[in-house]
Amino acid sequence: FLSIVNKRPFMRWENWSDPYRGLAQTLVQRSISSGIYFPLEDRFSHALGSSLLGGQAAGVTMGLFLSPLAYVKYQCWGGEDSGRLF
Repeated sequence: FLSIVNKRPFMRWENWSDPYRGLAQTLVQRSISSGIYFPLEDRFSHALGSSLLGGQAAGVTMGLFLSPLAYVKYQCWGGEDSGRLF
């Protein structure tokens, strides 16, 4: 990611100087998505009468709710302040 954003070769030291940058944002987003998806899928499946439609509705809902969080994560990774959580 850093090599693409900063337009430098992949194996340069600057790309590897802070390898855990963005780890906290990733863990928060994964925890939220895993913790909410299955209850949503269960509720939507019962409401719609189909596990296929329930899974699709849960996926759409998760996409709507987690897209802003992914944007924040992207902005944090691109910033120079690597110590911030969000």
